Amino acid sequence: MRKLVRFARHSVNVAKGVDLFVIPEVKVDHVVLGTVYGGWPVIPEFTSKDSVVYSFGVGEDASFDLELIRRFQCKVHAFDPTPKSMQWVAAQAMPPEFLFSPIGIGAENGELLLYPPADPNHVSYTVKKNDQSKGVPTRAQVCDLPTIMERLGHRDIDILKMDVEGTEYDVIKKFAQQPMRPSQLMIEFHHGMYGYRSAETKTALAELKRIGYQIYYVSPGRHEFAFVRFPTAAPSVLSRAA
Repeated sequence: MRKLVRFARHSVNVAKGVDLFVIPEVKVDHVVLGTVYGGWPVIPEFTSKDSVVYSFGVGEDASFDLELIRRFQCKVHAFDPTPKSMQWVAAQAMPPEFLFSPIGIGAENGELLLYPPADPNHVSYTVKKNDQSKGVPTRAQVCDLPTIMERLGHRDIDILKMDVEGTEYDVIKKFAQQPMRPSQLMIEFHHGMYGYRSAETKTALAELKRIGYQIYYVSPGRHEFAFVRFPTAAPSVLSRAA
């Protein structure tokens, strides 16, 4: 009965344009690292101490980044320009492999006006104003991906994670025009939040599929997605989803 109720509610939200039906396109051997709130999947066979990892959106939960470091001994370049996150990171005893930069990712270089969450106990700022928020907006420095890579001296990225509260839609449009393609891509989409619609997520998913990315993981809430991309034939860890 509960499953029927959940399905009915999901169907209504899909019709309203705030949810969507998406299933993985391929089956991939993966593990989810981190807490229930902050966890993300990775493909162990394609992750090593030499992996170049960019993690955009730390908030107050770096459990994924820290578990990735612990398990694979790789460096994680973490980014978050929001005040609460910067304060939280500064108060933590992070390992030397956790390399934090107080900037965000954007479609262009410059500044974004970020609005605080309506609930002062929450951490996530957004580019869209919440009418219930009474906090003061902050200006955050953002750079596009090529600029960040140039500053850090990277020609390629192996793992790219983005939880950037709505900025992902413009970033994906710009990302699709660039030649660099991480093999592992994890994104939280924000349809149904901040005024974003499922149509915007569908457009982003179609653009990622166009440039060769396949979905291998969708969270139960249908906001967190993980993608894999290979320039040649898919290796043995992949199989077509039924």
